[in-house]
Amino acid sequence: VDRFTRLTPVWHLRKVVDDGPQNMLLRGLGLGQDDADYICDLYLPHKTPFRNKIEGAAKSTKEQAKRDCAITAIKKLFEVGELDHRLKIRTVKKNVEESEEDS
Repeated sequence: VDRFTRLTPVWHLRKVVDDGPQNMLLRGLGLGQDDADYICDLYLPHKTPFRNKIEGAAKSTKEQAKRDCAITAIKKLFEVGELDHRLKIRTVKKNVEESEEDS
């Protein structure tokens, strides 16, 4: 990665509609409510340990879906050790003495 490339996550929101027979009938009669939920998928940059999407739970608003997906990603990054106890990115400090011994 060069200094001009920005690694950013990609968010994808999906609308999930309950297409049960009762809801289809009520919508056909014009009486149904739009009981759609939103699910957010998060694709992290290639420098992270997650190659597949991270999927949040179904929520009633787009904002809640995105927040749930974000907290799911934070939990997963913490579990694999990418974040410290303050939820900051862990940095790997290389000991100068060890690198000189390897040479």
